[in-house]
Amino acid sequence: MVTKTEGGEEANGRRETILIEGIVKEISSRLDLQQRNEIPKLIGMKSSVRIITSFLKAGTGQSPEFLTIWGMAGIGKTFLANYVFKLHYRDFERSCFLEDIERRCTPPNGLLDLQKQLLKDIRVRSWMDIKDVDAGTLKIEKSLFRKRTLVVLDGINKFEQLDVLIGTKVFHPGSKIIITSKNGSLTEKCRLFDPQVPPNHTKHLLDGLNDKDSLQLLSWHAFGHSEPNEGDKELLIKVVKYCHGHPLALKVLGGSLRSEDATCEDILESLGKDINPDIIKVLKISFDTLPSEKDKELFKYIACLFVGEDRKFTEDILKACGICRSSGIKTLVNRCLLTVGWPDKLMMHQLLQDMGREIVHLESPKEPRKRSILLYDEECLDV
Repeated sequence: MVTKTEGGEEANGRRETILIEGIVKEISSRLDLQQRNEIPKLIGMKSSVRIITSFLKAGTGQSPEFLTIWGMAGIGKTFLANYVFKLHYRDFERSCFLEDIERRCTPPNGLLDLQKQLLKDIRVRSWMDIKDVDAGTLKIEKSLFRKRTLVVLDGINKFEQLDVLIGTKVFHPGSKIIITSKNGSLTEKCRLFDPQVPPNHTKHLLDGLNDKDSLQLLSWHAFGHSEPNEGDKELLIKVVKYCHGHPLALKVLGGSLRSEDATCEDILESLGKDINPDIIKVLKISFDTLPSEKDKELFKYIACLFVGEDRKFTEDILKACGICRSSGIKTLVNRCLLTVGWPDKLMMHQLLQDMGREIVHLESPKEPRKRSILLYDEECLDV
């Protein structure tokens, strides 16, 4: 009879472990190379990438470390977060990118499904065993405490989603959480943000592109190269001015130019009249998720009548009409539907103005007298 010694079994076990680890590293490196090759082309966001990279590489303390990327719908928050994630996820022991949380958490068991994906991505073996959200949160808290983890939560629109997806406990030192949201004040209500043990929290407001980068992005989506032909440049500049640095609008309108039936002249003629349905679909999410009907009414009135007006002047008029609450303008600013420029002037992106007017128009497309606001002289005369 031939028997193995205990020492021989241990040696064999070590060799098997080394072999398995080598195979895992080789497969991982090949998958990593493939994923890095899939990193999309970056135009006009290099400064934002540097800021977020600096956040990811910064030294850590004992408190949780968060970065919130916020801005209006379609401004490039998801693109930026995904770009940085693909650059740096290998710098962490575990990583997860949860995309489009706002949409995915609404169906039955949506939050539970998101929890399972997070646990699966950070390699928790028992992720399939969780039966309810509370058990999922408890398991996530334990997992985030054990490993240095990078988590990106894209499209958060309710602070309760943060409580469910990351819990309220201390993370492993070195872990980083990136959140994207259209609401700049949302994360302040998260239970993890305990005033007695404040987290290291950074906010990054994502603005639109400058004219040069906008022209490159428009040309890239229209013609497949970032430098436009001289013959098209004049017309493209007009499209750029209308889009006012909005990446989604530049992408959609650039893609429209690829159609054999579309020309720059066709698109220019429609600007300011018929907002592209793919653009309005994304922008309208911010309007639809406003917390009250009063806030929606306020947005419509400002979009249609008060852009460029003094803030106090506008508030006085709309409060007298029963439309504006004291917190109304602040809510719109936090939701990236409005900005307050100098000197205290109400400012709004052209696409948001067009969306507001389209919402009013759709209240009664054929009978202006049934709309809440009359915009044009001929409509007023007809009524």
